[in-house]
Amino acid sequence: MRKFSWRKDGMKEILDSPHKTWNKQTIALMTGNVWDNGYFSNYIRSWNKLECNGIKNEPGHLQNFDLRPFGNIPLIIRNFFKFEVFENLVLMEIKTYYNRKTRWENDRQKVIHGYIVYGYDYVDGKSNVKIVKKFYVNNNYKSIKLIDWICDSLIEEE
Repeated sequence: MRKFSWRKDGMKEILDSPHKTWNKQTIALMTGNVWDNGYFSNYIRSWNKLECNGIKNEPGHLQNFDLRPFGNIPLIIRNFFKFEVFENLVLMEIKTYYNRKTRWENDRQKVIHGYIVYGYDYVDGKSNVKIVKKFYVNNNYKSIKLIDWICDSLIEEE
């Protein structure tokens, strides 16, 4: 079981993933709709979901709306959501920001480590996180270990 520990000021969870930079940038690892420096997660509606707030939409409109904040995600992930029939899945993008100073620009470079798709199993009135799929975008050792650590932590969190 993952042990939650917070800094003394209570404003940040102490994380022990294999990626030190990600640990420093992430505030806390949570499920659901989350905007964090280390990851972004959002519920994704199914392709066939047509109605929202009493308004009928064409197939795929609501799913594309849910995927829009992720920007240019790989086509394999878009197709996964389009052709797999699931309800209430969450897509989590794992990222790290690096300060790269060049002669021409002083921007923060975003490195995407991968994506995790998870849902929920409801057993005896309790919800348990169920990992549906992992997408490794950055295939280096640290990124793969980070994605695996997050998956293990999400499962044990509930």
